[in-house]
Amino acid sequence: MKALPDIDKVKEIASKVRKGMELFAPTINDAINGNENDLTCYCAIASHALHTAFKKAGIESKIIIGFFDENDDWDYNDEGTEKIFPNHCWVEIPFHYVDITATQYSIFADEKVVILPNDADDERYYPLENFKSVKSMQARKRGWGRQSPRLEYTKEILTLANI
Repeated sequence: MKALPDIDKVKEIASKVRKGMELFAPTINDAINGNENDLTCYCAIASHALHTAFKKAGIESKIIIGFFDENDDWDYNDEGTEKIFPNHCWVEIPFHYVDITATQYSIFADEKVVILPNDADDERYYPLENFKSVKSMQARKRGWGRQSPRLEYTKEILTLANI
């Protein structure tokens, strides 16, 4: 059975990685073409750094690539079926999702670290795939292009985060 992690420790680590990401984003923003303030387009990079920090702290985690529906009002195509496509990354720990780039969505604009139970009551987060490493993410070629995580990015972010 999975152990419930210490949420205070999770929040502390996530806050440090978020700060490291905020310091790192301006150094690569020309290549990413994201928003270094709310971290739009940095979710894959930040999620890998957070996953790595959790791993170093002994907290079980995996990187999730999925669909985020800000308004929890699923979009449907002409056939009446849901249109679900990967548009966001976050980290899953036992029983929770941790998102340090949710500031790109208006409902979380003031929350630099979002920690939510990963139960069915919150359908804004819809996981599609999960990964344990950059290599496994890159092997799936999810099409993140310039926004794909790189090990050198993670090392720099964690150094800036003092982790």
